[in-house]
Amino acid sequence: MKLPRFATLVSDQDRQFVDHLAPISQNLDIPLIVNDEEIESLIHTYYPNVKTIYKSPLELGFYITENFEVIYTCLPTPLFNEVVFTAELMLEKTLFNVWCPHGNSDKGYKGNYMESLCNEQFALVYGQKLINFLIEKGSFDQLKGLITTGNYRLKHYKENKTFYQKKLRKLIKLNNNKTILYAPTWKDNERSSSFDGAFKLLLEKLPDHLNLLIKPHPNLFSSPELFELFVCQFPMKKNVAILPDFPPVYPVLDFVDVYLGDMSSVGYDFLTYRKPMFFLNTNKRNPHEDKGLYLTQCGILIEPEDYDNIFSIIENTDPTPFEKIQAKLYDQVFGEEENFKEKVIKAYEKKLQYS
Repeated sequence: MKLPRFATLVSDQDRQFVDHLAPISQNLDIPLIVNDEEIESLIHTYYPNVKTIYKSPLELGFYITENFEVIYTCLPTPLFNEVVFTAELMLEKTLFNVWCPHGNSDKGYKGNYMESLCNEQFALVYGQKLINFLIEKGSFDQLKGLITTGNYRLKHYKENKTFYQKKLRKLIKLNNNKTILYAPTWKDNERSSSFDGAFKLLLEKLPDHLNLLIKPHPNLFSSPELFELFVCQFPMKKNVAILPDFPPVYPVLDFVDVYLGDMSSVGYDFLTYRKPMFFLNTNKRNPHEDKGLYLTQCGILIEPEDYDNIFSIIENTDPTPFEKIQAKLYDQVFGEEENFKEKVIKAYEKKLQYS
């Protein structure tokens, strides 16, 4: 069954939303609407089975309101309303914004992002951990409709694994040595990113017998071009590769051997593979008191004074003791694999969530 009045939306230059919304579009066979030509090109390259519809920023609000009823987006309702408010007013029509998380992370304990979701009426969540987070932050009881999706992005990757592996091999020219993924988050208002304090040291200290693959958050710099200009200031080694504009996460996680990060939601995605995990504690936060460091129990927390020895720590750590907690936490976050499409169709047919 097709859902012709449903669509997903990536507005402006929000590249970080592509990997979360494109698989939904493909799964439900619904279009993905964009107003940025570069993002449209990315989707064509990495999600070729997704139908994209490009509309200029001036056309966007009226086109969505005229042609659709339900929009899946990672935007909180107040930001979504800014896109469609005028069109809704003039056309006397109200759209339903279904909030979709763009990853599961521990960000939001120090900031107020989760509290800002108190206006949502309909939402997707991976599993129980995100439900608990919404409850704790007072953004759950007002929900009229909730669908648990399980790890639908992993399912999308498995179904298209050969395609993504070929794409990745063309971009990454590394030898067969152990590969460490460094996936720093962006410089948000919680000062979550480790990038400024660690990037230069990582390049300087990387031994020849290890590979380093760097996948920065799309918001770390205002554009991939600016990031590449920044990187050009540093001498690159043959055992270093950078992926500044590669939206799908799971092909990368499947490719590497070790995770090195900070507060990025990629860390929770990495739990899928039960591989060694290391976390850079840039702001010297206390993992015993800070809920924002919950994921760090799945690996080793490295303090700034030990950054000079990062690779020695990685090579001399036994990951085995962390495998059980990784598996347990993965279940809390994603639960069992869900038939996401079936749930959406039932909700649509019965009009239980969208009246």
